[in-house]
Amino acid sequence: MRWWRRGRFAPLGLAVGVALGGAGCQSAAPLAAGPPPDFTNLLAMSGSEAAPQARGQKPAGRHGRGLLDLEPDGPTKEARGARIRAVVNGEAILEEEVLAAAMQTQGSAALSDEERAKLLNRTLEEIIDREVVVQDAFAKLNRKGGEQFLRELQRVAKQEFDRQWVQRLMRANHFDDPEQFKRFLRESGMPYELLKRAWERQFIAVEYLRTRIDPHLNGVSHTQIVEYYDRHPEELKIEDSVVWQDIFISASRFNTPEEAKRFAESLVARARQGEDFARLARENDHGLAGQQPNAEGIGQKRGDVRPAEVEETVFSLRQGEVGGPVEISTGYHVVRVAKRTYAGRKPFNDEKVQKEIRDKIKAEIYQREMKRLVADLRQKAVIEVARDLK
Repeated sequence: MRWWRRGRFAPLGLAVGVALGGAGCQSAAPLAAGPPPDFTNLLAMSGSEAAPQARGQKPAGRHGRGLLDLEPDGPTKEARGARIRAVVNGEAILEEEVLAAAMQTQGSAALSDEERAKLLNRTLEEIIDREVVVQDAFAKLNRKGGEQFLRELQRVAKQEFDRQWVQRLMRANHFDDPEQFKRFLRESGMPYELLKRAWERQFIAVEYLRTRIDPHLNGVSHTQIVEYYDRHPEELKIEDSVVWQDIFISASRFNTPEEAKRFAESLVARARQGEDFARLARENDHGLAGQQPNAEGIGQKRGDVRPAEVEETVFSLRQGEVGGPVEISTGYHVVRVAKRTYAGRKPFNDEKVQKEIRDKIKAEIYQREMKRLVADLRQKAVIEVARDLK
């Protein structure tokens, strides 16, 4: 399978089976009790390209047999031709899954061999993270009588895979027939069942992590919010900006430029006397602003205002003030500031600002606890990884 093969696939940025910060991926059978086995023989088998580091017996797969046990006519049906890239507590991660997940992460970007190798290895590490979390979820929840919760989680995962992934991708790629879509995925190097399994396992991993981490997110104190506000002024700054209205008077519509200017000046006077600016624009504008619902001009930040000649005037006005006429090569602009925001910092006493900060603190705690949990689970797991993907 060539993982860089394209086609007309529109990925929508929906990566499968990668970073735990996203949504994604399905359940495995409950973990067997007892110490995890060692995987030297499994990884050293033909096609695994492993770098063996441990010794012990080959682990049993879901049905009590070795994942690559040989039958009289070759490997088992489900593993025939598959290349194992890693084994996590007896669960194999196949190259096919790594390639499919990396393909979606890559999108349409062209990568060098070095960049592709880095992407593949990073993707493999993220799938290993996912696996240690999913395995812990099944081990703990089954041991604590959480079978019903697990079944419900699997049901929701399958439902969300269809809703969030299959239906959206079918629409994006103009497919009506699910079977035709599955064939298309296979031809694109992304088998449907593999993607479904990966997405559902990712979904379970994310939800399980959330249940473990949520208790740490309660009770963000007012002191923490104040400290964050003081430490991160760059995140809470307000840029100088303006929402402005425009009327363009074209000199070509009048006998002389002076006549056009006098007409523009009359519009300034009328607007300053309280006439509705948007209505004046609809009735008199010779450009595009009059076609806008509120005669809004182009650009809100310095450097973005068009035409550039009006920027200085626009930013010199206070909210509600009318300015101009501003002369350009083809006529005159009459402008009004509908909303003015001055550069500075968001006020701390604003409830929305405090909520924003609280959410940022919770996000930091979540990321820290997630990394800690995953690192702890990886430390306890038996993980064998094949040599770097090429």
